[in-house]
Amino acid sequence: MLKIVLCCGSGASSGFMAQNIKKAARKKGMEIDVTARSESLIESFLVGTDIVLIAPHLIAESELIRKRCQGVPAIVIDRRSYGMLDGDAVLTQLLDALK
Repeated sequence: MLKIVLCCGSGASSGFMAQNIKKAARKKGMEIDVTARSESLIESFLVGTDIVLIAPHLIAESELIRKRCQGVPAIVIDRRSYGMLDGDAVLTQLLDALK
């Protein structure tokens, strides 16, 4: 099972995004755990995490967030995919990043 942390500002839209990523994974027969968390708490949720997804509105802080991820891969979600809450596109993006 893939463990994914979606790093956001306050958690409003990221909760919807997390649900849509889960739905996309279920359609592909994949078992994943996606948790949306505030960037200020990121270190508390890294144990066992396979990848951190950074919400696009945090792109200015993305390098600092990556450093705080303690070696866990971290990518910025495509702005259009995030804005459209496109779970399929974000799932594809994160799987490509893990290859």
